[in-house]
Amino acid sequence: MRKSMLLLPVIGWLFLMPANTSKAQVSMLDTLMFSPSLNMNKNVRVVFPLEDQQNTDKYYPVVYYLHGWTGNHTSGTVHINYMYSYIASGTIQPFIMVIPNSYCSPFEGSMYMNSSLWGNYQDYVSTDLVAWVDSTFRTVPQKSHRGLLGQSMGSYGCLFLPIAHPDLYRAAAGHAGGGSYYHYDSLCKALINNSFAGNPPYYYNYGNTQQLYVRGFFLLAGGFSPNPNTTQTYINPQVVDYPFDAYANIIDSTWNKIHAQSAEMNIQQLSPSDSVSFLLSCGTADEFYQFDPMKDLVDTMLANGLDIQWLPHTGGHNPPGIFNSRSLIFLDSLLGDPVILTGQLKPESYKQPVTEVFPNPGHDLVQISINLKEDAALEIRLIDMSSRIIEVMNTESLPVGQHLIPINIAHVLPGYYLVEIRTGRWTTSHKILIR
Repeated sequence: MRKSMLLLPVIGWLFLMPANTSKAQVSMLDTLMFSPSLNMNKNVRVVFPLEDQQNTDKYYPVVYYLHGWTGNHTSGTVHINYMYSYIASGTIQPFIMVIPNSYCSPFEGSMYMNSSLWGNYQDYVSTDLVAWVDSTFRTVPQKSHRGLLGQSMGSYGCLFLPIAHPDLYRAAAGHAGGGSYYHYDSLCKALINNSFAGNPPYYYNYGNTQQLYVRGFFLLAGGFSPNPNTTQTYINPQVVDYPFDAYANIIDSTWNKIHAQSAEMNIQQLSPSDSVSFLLSCGTADEFYQFDPMKDLVDTMLANGLDIQWLPHTGGHNPPGIFNSRSLIFLDSLLGDPVILTGQLKPESYKQPVTEVFPNPGHDLVQISINLKEDAALEIRLIDMSSRIIEVMNTESLPVGQHLIPINIAHVLPGYYLVEIRTGRWTTSHKILIR
């Protein structure tokens, strides 16, 4: 059954509005969706390409925009303007942008993580929201057409969600968040000390809006070390294990707990064969001192052979134009074009082809078995474990159906490699051993 852009009445109130940008008109829908994981209704903004209203046979990639700390579903106006300007100019292909509301008490954000303090926001975004969007709107409900874009706290989400759900997201672009402070103990202590005018012992109060870094560490603790039975009488609210004592000394047991759940430690759960690509960016003058932690994370990702692009700049915490531009072009290059489906076809029938590389282990010659769902020209890459491209092979356009493609590996040194198969719409890879 063909999906409609209209929502069922039981979903809640909705607000459909056009808004002008410099080059295109924006079509947005604000509505409520019920999240079983949170057991509540949450606001969602859905942003459409205008052509969607004219071509009801077209299905689109989806980019989930993850807002920053204290933001909500109305965040991301700058990214929406870039989106429509670039679609109007033909710089990128049309897509749908979805902005969930991850604002929650008591610290005005969720880190896009499941927490006993504020509920299962990771499940809300990656389970409830993705299922709702794919069942309600004209999307291509495949990993190959689903990506993430995030700022600050949302950049953490751009890392944690693909780690937890590598089968859901093809690409993620995050700015100014997601590193680890594990190697920056003295910096973090200085940030806390500088938040107070007097001498310790200190009283840490999230309600003091002048103490930005004190508040920020509450948010981290809410995600990584929630504890409604904390014995720390010098914090308010007493719902977490705060990573500092009353004298701004780091509490190792809590700090280690935070670090153990950080992106830097958990990114190793991803491998190149998961086919998740990242663009990460940060400014050297970032007010939250995210640059060095993010650079350390990028180095770890490169060492693990992940597909990562690093975009440093000289600005602060807010994303500059170069990130706003590069992030959309990056996502567009990986998420594929809109798909026209007619007749009996449904979005579920648009899938990446079934591929296999054999024999594995191989010697002298391996073959790619591929069952194409549509005509496609293939680019086949042989990549070593340090992400170096050893060889590239291109085929002519192949018709729908089963194909065997031989790959000569007689000249390749023994070891583990990735065979990456690409078209304009999708990328898949297989890890092989060459003997």
